[in-house]
Amino acid sequence: MNPLRETARYDYFDAEEIIDDMLEFTFGYFFSGRRQVPFSEVIYLSVVIWAMDYQENLFIRICRYSGMKTLWKEKITEQ
Repeated sequence: MNPLRETARYDYFDAEEIIDDMLEFTFGYFFSGRRQVPFSEVIYLSVVIWAMDYQENLFIRICRYSGMKTLWKEKITEQ
């Protein structure tokens, strides 16, 4: 079985780090996937996660994966 492997990663940050992680922050994620060809077990998966600290600094990571569709949930939770 071909695992989902990372094919690209992009990080975008307003600041180098969150100054105080004990203060309020928000976060979220979304993802999309599609089969490489119709009825294939091999997919492309894109996962975007974001966090904003109390000073409104934004931290974004975009990862793209390719491989077997059975492992898509594990890749999302790894992020």
